[in-house]
Formats: sequence, C-alpha cells, structure tokens
Amino acid sequence: MEIRLGGIAKCLIWEMSVNEDLSVIKFTCKHCDKIIKAPNYYSARKARCPKCGSFVIVPDLLSTTPLNSQASSTSRSTANDISDKEVSQPQNKIRRFFIPCYDETSLFLIAVTFILLYITNSIMRSDVTKLASYKSDIRNVIIILFFAGGLFLSLYHVFTDRQKRSFEKGLMLFFVIIVCAASGIRAGIYMLETSVGWYIFFPIWNIVNSVLLLIMLRFNIIDEKCISDRNSRLAQVGIGLVVLGIVFLCCQYLFKYHWAVTFSICVAYATNVNREVERLFGQN
Repeated sequence: MEIRLGGIAKCLIWEMSVNEDLSVIKFTCKHCDKIIKAPNYYSARKARCPKCGSFVIVPDLLSTTPLNSQASSTSRSTANDISDKEVSQPQNKIRRFFIPCYDETSLFLIAVTFILLYITNSIMRSDVTKLASYKSDIRNVIIILFFAGGLFLSLYHVFTDRQKRSFEKGLMLFFVIIVCAASGIRAGIYMLETSVGWYIFFPIWNIVNSVLLLIMLRFNIIDEKCISDRNSRLAQVGIGLVVLGIVFLCCQYLFKYHWAVTFSICVAYATNVNREVERLFGQN
C-alpha cells in the first residue's frame, strides 16, 4: 500500500510507503534526496542520513495510520537504511569525535585561511616551499597536484549546487587532511619549544591528533563519506568569512602568532561558528 502526502512542511519533501505489516517508513532526505527506509518505531524521531550524514526527522505516522505493534523484528532489521546504529548514540558520538566530517562552508573557510596565510606570512611560504621541494620526483608532483586540485574544489563548490563526484570528494578530503595535519604538527612543534610543565600536554596532543589524521587517511578510515553533499547558503558563507577575517587579523597582526597557530585558531573559530549558523538555518 502506498500513501502519498504533499505540502506537509516547506523544509521537508517526503513520501511514505508502508508495507503490509506497517513496519517501514520510506522518505526522502531533504539535504541529498536519498530515499531512506526507517523502522516505524523511529516515527517523529531525529536520525542521521546514511548518505550525507545530515540529521533528518523521520515522518510521523501516528496522525495518518495506526502502527502495527506486532511488526516482525526480522523485517525491521533487514529492510531499513536507518537502524539503531544510525540514530545518535554514545558510540557514534565518540566516532564523530575522532573522525571529522566537512561540509562546503568548512572546506571553503579552511581553503581561504590557507591562501590568506600563504599571501601574508613569509614563514609559511618558506615552510610550504621546503615541504613541496622535499623530493623532486613524480610522486611529489602528484601530491602537489592533488593538493592544488582539492584546494580549488574547496573554493569552487561553495558557489555551485552541482553534486560532488566521488573523485572530487577525494581531492577535497586529501587537501583538508594534509593542510590540517601539517599545520597541527607544525603548531605542536612550535609550542613545544615554549611550553613548560603540564602545558606540554597540549602541543603533544596536537601532534598526536595530526598524525592520527594522516594514518586514518592512509588506511581509508577517513574517506570521501566524510565530505558532506549538503550545499551551503551564501549567507552562511558570508558570516563565516566575517568571523574568519576578524580572527585572522587579530592573530596575524595584533597578537603576531606563528602561522600554524593562527591557522588552527582561525579554523576552530570559523568552523564552530559555522555549526551554530547551521542550527540557525535549520540545516542539522
């Protein structure tokens, strides 16, 4: 039996289909248009889309048709895209703490920060040049091309609604992991030179976390699924740029921090503000 409902809410376009035992709800993710199946006992609850990772509200069936309390657990466990594992749980929160996810705005702000520092900071230009010329072989040329491609795509995709291809996500992921890991390691080494006592923990954690990022990228623990398909709003990008500009000017010219420390602070502030703006726009 197929039930089609339209015009329920502007923010969610969905259709529901119920099988014979009313155990499955089928609806469309408002962010990436993936058709998702969920058990009926998740009706009106928040869950995470298995494709783009965005939070969605499973449609409420209670006002439309009674749910069958005798639905078989077998059909619920085999026919659903959203399972118990994909609803927010402590295990998933721990996983998200160690495995980052990036949306268009975060990638764009990281790319802008990198460019600003490269233009204005001579020490950063020197460090990047040394790193890029470490080995003059074909492998190093490929790495530079991948990095440049990811940088360009991180800037480009915020201005287009075109869906990202898998290889584009791979390049963007390569760029963001390399630049964040490299700056994290460089900032950690710099802070180790001036840290004393228990403060030494922070630069060591910075270095360890950066190395873990590279290891997870190498073994595909971090993959293109960590790049969200959700499109950013220009207002969201504009707010992020304003915050980034203020933090950058303070760190670079007022406090005169090392470039790697400035990069880390700018990215942290800009991405945290971006999360709050997402909540404001109702994208999560």
